[in-house]
Amino acid sequence: MISFKTILGFLFILLIASVAILSVVSYQNNENTLRTAKLVNDTYDIIYKCDQVSSSYQDTRLSVNQIIIMNDASRYPQYAASSSGLFSRLAELRQLAVKTGNGKPSIDSLETSLRSFLVVSDSIINLVRGKHSEDSIEKIFIKSIELRNNVTSKISFIKQRQNAILQKHQLANSESLNAFMVAFNALLLGIAVLVLSTFLVTRYNFNKRQKAQEELRRAHVLFEKIFYESPTAIAISELESGKIVNCNRGFARTLNYSIHEMLGKTLVELGVIESEKQRSVILGDAEHAGVVRHTEVYIKPKDKDQIYVSIDAHVVSLSNKKCLLTSLVDLSTHKRAEDETKKALEAEIELNKLKSSLVTLASHEFRTPLTTILSSAFLLENFIGAENKEKCLKHLTRIKSSVNNLTSILDEFLSVTKIEEGQIKPNLEKTDLPQFVAGICTNLQTFAKPGQTIHYSHTGKNEITTDPVLLGNILSNLVTNSIKYSNDNSPIYVKSLVNSRVHLTVQDHGIGIPEPDQKRLFQRFYRASNAGAVQGTGLGLHIMKHYVEMLKGSVKLTSEPGKGTQVEVTFENPE
Repeated sequence: MISFKTILGFLFILLIASVAILSVVSYQNNENTLRTAKLVNDTYDIIYKCDQVSSSYQDTRLSVNQIIIMNDASRYPQYAASSSGLFSRLAELRQLAVKTGNGKPSIDSLETSLRSFLVVSDSIINLVRGKHSEDSIEKIFIKSIELRNNVTSKISFIKQRQNAILQKHQLANSESLNAFMVAFNALLLGIAVLVLSTFLVTRYNFNKRQKAQEELRRAHVLFEKIFYESPTAIAISELESGKIVNCNRGFARTLNYSIHEMLGKTLVELGVIESEKQRSVILGDAEHAGVVRHTEVYIKPKDKDQIYVSIDAHVVSLSNKKCLLTSLVDLSTHKRAEDETKKALEAEIELNKLKSSLVTLASHEFRTPLTTILSSAFLLENFIGAENKEKCLKHLTRIKSSVNNLTSILDEFLSVTKIEEGQIKPNLEKTDLPQFVAGICTNLQTFAKPGQTIHYSHTGKNEITTDPVLLGNILSNLVTNSIKYSNDNSPIYVKSLVNSRVHLTVQDHGIGIPEPDQKRLFQRFYRASNAGAVQGTGLGLHIMKHYVEMLKGSVKLTSEPGKGTQVEVTFENPE
């Protein structure tokens, strides 16, 4: 942006240039006006002399007429004087004509005619004195009349020509004056505009400076208010010596000193920090990087216990001296809360480890007797007599079913524990998806209710890259739920699709899931409100969702009570 000084200097230069142009134009127009005025005056002088010549000529004619008509010889001296005056004025007229370069040939012609007229006049006077015949006088008189007319016409021509020249010079003088006035007025207007522009620019800059000063004053007041009233403890100290130059009330309140007590002293002298070495350690980065970020230390306020603070500092320049702008945030409450949280977290971690160990130990300890019970049940089937075989088999089947349920529950608890501890990692390998899913469906068909049939269809490529263990658990959980929550003679549909991703869909026509329960269905230990007496722990879908996420997939559930449920699992298919 162009500065005010540049604009003002430019306007000043324009003003000087305008004055110079006005002076030059005024001088030129003045010279032109004086020249045309002189020409007008010279023309007036020529006309005036021409009138004098005409007057002398009339006097000479009158004297000649008096001598001729009255035959008065006493008039001859008057005639001679008139003739002499006539040529004297004619000489003056010629001088003016030569001086102005205007009409000299006409004057020469007039002089010739006048001399011819005087020669004829002298002849007439001599004839009258000598008593010549009237015929001779008449001839000379006629010639005299012709010469008189010729002289009169030439004088008139000279006067007319000079009047025409006078009008031309007067017009030129008038145009020169008008041109001067137009140029003068235009330049005066330009100067006035420049002066006004200079005034407006100066006024604008003055107002701008006033506004800037007012804004600076407000900013200063705002800064003082923010600095002194800020709840954050702020201090300014010399970088080299550490002496406090200024600080706010928050800083004084944090260190339990008054502002006056701290000014000109260092934190070491005040006992806030132990030594200069500690100060150098805390603020070491400030000298090199110019800034210190979130340095947390203990400091000692006056007459108080140590407090834990976070220090931020930034190097600034004040009056050409490097200073340190420092802010303190008291983290004592946060530190106590953090310590308590750490203790609680450590206790929680220890408790979880104890819980995991207990679950693992209990699972292993329960699994051994359960295996023994199940093996004994299978062995007892071989020793049952024919008379009570049907009843015994019924009770043995109940024993085996209960053992299998307990084993499933223990497996789910172990899976949850392993997931929480991060012990389960996907192990990807090439898998023939249709063959794999068909095998699981065949195995689960043996657990289906009477009349329930599992229908499987596949679309797309056969081979995928996945973890078959996780995929088997996901599919088994979904199909098992469809078997458990569907009625007898109800079909179950399993579909697989492979494109850029892998899609598995399990659909049934069972009891469905109420909409309020669908949002919480994947939470641990949560079961739908309409599950009734169907056995379950509420962990199956929770575990299944974690397995899907391990395969970088997602689960979409669509269900309507009384009509059935559809679950679609989509996950990546790495090449």
